[in-house]
Amino acid sequence: MRQAADFYRERLTEIAKLKFDNTIAIREAQKEIRKINANVNALLAGTKIPQTELLIFVDASSIVSGKLDVEYFTNAAGWKPLYDFRFDAVNKPLELVYNANVYQSTGEDWNEVELSLTEGLPMQKTALPEFDRWYINRRTTSSVKAVRSQDYQMGIGTLKGTLLDSQTGEPLPFVNIVLQRGGQQINGSSTDFDGNYTIRPIDSGVCDVVVSYVGYNGEDRLLTIKTEKVPVEFLYRAIPKVDTDVYLLARITDWGNLQLLSGKSTIYFQGAYSGESNIDAESVKDTLEIALERDENILLERRLNKELSTEQTFGSKVKKELHWEIAVRSNKSHPIMLELIDQLPLSNDRNIIVEALDIGEAKNEKETGKLTWELILEPNSSKQVNFSYELKYPESALVHN
Repeated sequence: MRQAADFYRERLTEIAKLKFDNTIAIREAQKEIRKINANVNALLAGTKIPQTELLIFVDASSIVSGKLDVEYFTNAAGWKPLYDFRFDAVNKPLELVYNANVYQSTGEDWNEVELSLTEGLPMQKTALPEFDRWYINRRTTSSVKAVRSQDYQMGIGTLKGTLLDSQTGEPLPFVNIVLQRGGQQINGSSTDFDGNYTIRPIDSGVCDVVVSYVGYNGEDRLLTIKTEKVPVEFLYRAIPKVDTDVYLLARITDWGNLQLLSGKSTIYFQGAYSGESNIDAESVKDTLEIALERDENILLERRLNKELSTEQTFGSKVKKELHWEIAVRSNKSHPIMLELIDQLPLSNDRNIIVEALDIGEAKNEKETGKLTWELILEPNSSKQVNFSYELKYPESALVHN
């Protein structure tokens, strides 16, 4: 029995060693296979990217030689405006930097390419909108509006992602990604060395994504177009009912001369990143306002004065007075102008009556209930504004103060 046990022990040890050696050999073979596949993918890069063939006819009456330049339009390239707003202090001009995020997924090399940017929309249709009857007592079921540049940009989709090996978690380079619609290829791209990919533009609709282990490499480029010094008026604004933070805004009056397009903007204060905002170039307002930063040196508090506020019930009727106080303190070392915004409630029920009691020096937009105070705060000073209103409503009514 002892001899049999020793025999089996030796054989099991040999089998375990062979199994371990085979595992090592398999791993080495898999590494070699991945290397070979990487070389194959690099050689086949771009072979399945959607391409368009150009058929050119040349008519010559005699034998000639020369150079033929071919120009064509592609929707697989474009650019988006990006802006940098840089400011160091509220008594200095704002520096506006115009940038362009240029992208392309044509599958061609764009190194040392002459580039010009335009805000035109070559794919925008010029068909006139149709005129339909308008019945004053009927809800409109559909509407047609002109396509503006911002609407067009919003209709462009983007597919971004990262492809990883499901077992090792390593990024997969040179993976070909093709978008299909109705069995036809409409766009495509491939992953870079880190497995990242971006496909755009993509028109709205349903697409099939086909992934295969071939592809090519393409990247976006950020170009700086120009830089301008812009005179602005700095203003602080707060809506304490919604947010107790105070925001610094830049107001640009003659902004039509800046030739801005709708896009994202990045804010820098004294060289440091402060936040992001958006520019609506389609706005019809005479003044363009840009939110620059939250200022922690201006403190706000909005509270209900419970001592002055009252509530009385007469049978099934309720009469309520609400008195609000907004206190603000500036710890700034210079005077500031603060636009403080609150509101009075509105009623669309004749059984619920709202009446303003005291709004102080606030401007009142009766259609919206908006209250606006324009305050001048001296350095290291405080102010308080008050407003109150009265509510009358049935006890059974649902009223939110």
